[in-house]
Amino acid sequence: MKVIKVGITGGIGSGKSVVARILRVLGYKVYDCDKSAAGILLSDMSVRAALVDLLGDDIYLHDGRLNKAKMSGMLFNSPSVRADVNAIVHPAVIADFIRWAEMHSADRLLFVESAILAESGLISAVDKSIMVSAPRPERRERVASRDNISVAQADERIASQMPDEDKCRLCDFVISNAAGDRLLPQIREVIGSLLQD
Repeated sequence: MKVIKVGITGGIGSGKSVVARILRVLGYKVYDCDKSAAGILLSDMSVRAALVDLLGDDIYLHDGRLNKAKMSGMLFNSPSVRADVNAIVHPAVIADFIRWAEMHSADRLLFVESAILAESGLISAVDKSIMVSAPRPERRERVASRDNISVAQADERIASQMPDEDKCRLCDFVISNAAGDRLLPQIREVIGSLLQD
């Protein structure tokens, strides 16, 4: 039995984490790229060494934790530093996902949640992909409310990501998460299609 690895993506505020939660409730395993990346930044010694080489010793605090303030400042202010950091972290996350998928090879379907499925290169490690989509005004409101920021700041974050239209073109399925949309029937329909392959 071949395992089908499925990527779940979508812009900030689209609801991809909600879709991932529903899949977990339905009994499916979902790899969380954000959580895994945070763990890799702490535990993977080759990643740590590469980040120290790139950003300096103080990128990690004395207690071993990541200096998040310094990291976010550097990533925000320098696209070239962001690209260099991504070149260190993304391959490590992809390798970790592949190991995780091998550990769960008895499952028919495995899912991975990533806001940057295509941009990180992770899309090449999955068999199918799902785009979770929502209208921009709704995403803006969700992000502003969730992160306690202004609507303008939320809009900036949305604008900094790959446009939904581009993500939709790269994905095999689209789940609509506009107000009033029911997610569960759409998720069940996608699962049905995946299991027919």
